[in-house]
Amino acid sequence: PKMISLLMNVSSVLLLIASVFILLGMMIGYIFKSEETSTLGAISIGSLLLFFSNTIFPMETLPTAIREIVKYNIFVVGEELLRKTILFEYGLEQLLLPIGIIAAHIIVFVILIILVRKWAVTRYNIHKHFRNRKIRG
Repeated sequence: PKMISLLMNVSSVLLLIASVFILLGMMIGYIFKSEETSTLGAISIGSLLLFFSNTIFPMETLPTAIREIVKYNIFVVGEELLRKTILFEYGLEQLLLPIGIIAAHIIVFVILIILVRKWAVTRYNIHKHFRNRKIRG
């Protein structure tokens, strides 16, 4: 039972973290017009997020004001969730704050995707493209 509980907790945490990154990728895809610029934007944002996580640049060396912002970084929160779930075997009820931060990221990204998609439809005239495709197909 303990192993099944741990597996369920880790699976839940991984699903939340994956959802955030999928939504971030969708938003980047809607913002940029071509595949090349979307890829460049995703690499840039990923590098920036990775740079301001514990992976490359320790948070303890950052000034206090920047550290307060960086602690909400997706990488930092995701790493904290995984570490506490896998190594320390915390239950999901003990991780409500980081799960709430991830949930807030998800909500913000969903709202931004809706807004960016509306903007992209008008900017790139996506509906016209779909109509032409249906006529030819």
